[in-house]
Amino acid sequence: MAAAAAAAAPTMALLLAVAVVLLGLAGCARAQADLNCTALYSSQVCCMPPTIYAQTQQPDTCRSDNTYTTPCFAKAGVQCGGVVHTDLGPAAGVSGNGILHCGGRAYNASSAIFRRAGSCEYVDTENIYEYETALLLAVFLGFTGADRFYLGYPALGLLKLCTCGFFLVGQLIDIILIALQIVTPADGTSYLMNYLGPRISRFSINNETYIVPND
Repeated sequence: MAAAAAAAAPTMALLLAVAVVLLGLAGCARAQADLNCTALYSSQVCCMPPTIYAQTQQPDTCRSDNTYTTPCFAKAGVQCGGVVHTDLGPAAGVSGNGILHCGGRAYNASSAIFRRAGSCEYVDTENIYEYETALLLAVFLGFTGADRFYLGYPALGLLKLCTCGFFLVGQLIDIILIALQIVTPADGTSYLMNYLGPRISRFSINNETYIVPND
């Protein structure tokens, strides 16, 4: 009896281990099925590049808070939200209304799983300020305050007009400030310039900035 029990013990242990593994796999599969699509890795999704609006040279969905959104699709075979996602095949062979091409694959526009946010520079189509125009005014007519009038600062423009550009010192300062894009339109919008043009991005540190420690 004791010998039989000892012989059966390894078998029971093996069966128990198999059961634990199967339960673990079932739990992983269920978790994968219930996975929120926004939690996917970047390698599991394809996000459309922004469509640049010719008039503003910014993404066509750029909003006044300097953000835009673009649709993202789960790649074929990826499971999230209880659905195994598919695509329509290679982009070269599929086109038509409601069809979007992303990463060389074709997708139904309605199958986007979420919209990714990005940063942009909002340009008001009703009141556009061109960077080149502002800089040229500062260089050639800055002593008259034309650059400040153009950007929406009439008081400073009038002062520069009455003092010949603060005796040309103010003109020189404004040339530098406008060239470095420190002085921008008074209404808070951005300069109109080529999307891939010489736009300056500024970085700052606050209490939420994470600094990677040195090894």
